[in-house]
Amino acid sequence: MGNLHRGDDGRLRVCLLGDQTVELGGEPLSGFESPRLRSLLALLIVRRDRPQSRAQLAFALWPDSTEGQARTNLRQLILGSR
Repeated sequence: MGNLHRGDDGRLRVCLLGDQTVELGGEPLSGFESPRLRSLLALLIVRRDRPQSRAQLAFALWPDSTEGQARTNLRQLILGSR
């Protein structure tokens, strides 16, 4: 994560269309290079008005996988993004 400079408001800015970017206080954040991770972030933002279970997220990201495999994939995605 980039350093924040004095005077930055600390707002998170996410652009989901075109050049998909994530910025905090005007500074770009790294770690969102994975298309699947960007998809997860987009799902969480678009569906922010209601809680999302891991099963819902896993199925949305890996609809052709078994439930167990999709949940494993989601767990690995989250752990890999730390």
